[in-house]
Amino acid sequence: MNGYETFLADAALTYTFATFPFYAGPFPIRVFGEYLHNTAAADQNQGYQVGITFGRAGKRRTWELSYRYKVLEGDAWWEELTDSDFGAFYANSLPATVPPGQVVPAAGRARSGGYWAGTNARGHVVKASYSPFDPLTLSVTWFGVDLIEEYLPGTDSRMNRLQVDGLLKF
Repeated sequence: MNGYETFLADAALTYTFATFPFYAGPFPIRVFGEYLHNTAAADQNQGYQVGITFGRAGKRRTWELSYRYKVLEGDAWWEELTDSDFGAFYANSLPATVPPGQVVPAAGRARSGGYWAGTNARGHVVKASYSPFDPLTLSVTWFGVDLIEEYLPGTDSRMNRLQVDGLLKF
């Protein structure tokens, strides 16, 4: 088990157009990136995400479209504090015997089968949002996530997830 002494850096750059078709008000375009490094772990100790966002939903007749690519290695961050929507599929059980020379990653040993969020994951997130009224924002988000280190050799860890949200501010 590793400790966590994590260095985190992030940066963003936004350019705002005065107008944009089918958008009410000034139109921002934002590119961003984050990087983290756990200096207390010898390996599997990095994470990053990069992305771009067009527009910003939240006010009447505004919308937002964003894309990000995210990587979070197994010992980069404490997995209980990660995004619960960003996860992958773990096969149901370990084989009775592991073939010689085959190592099952430590991140997978304590897992039972099914969807698990946390570390040891990489993938894409695409989100579209629209605000028909000031207090209401409707969103659709797609997550396409794989494990970095497979839980079981030869298994497919790919998780495609579609999430639909409605946010009402009051």
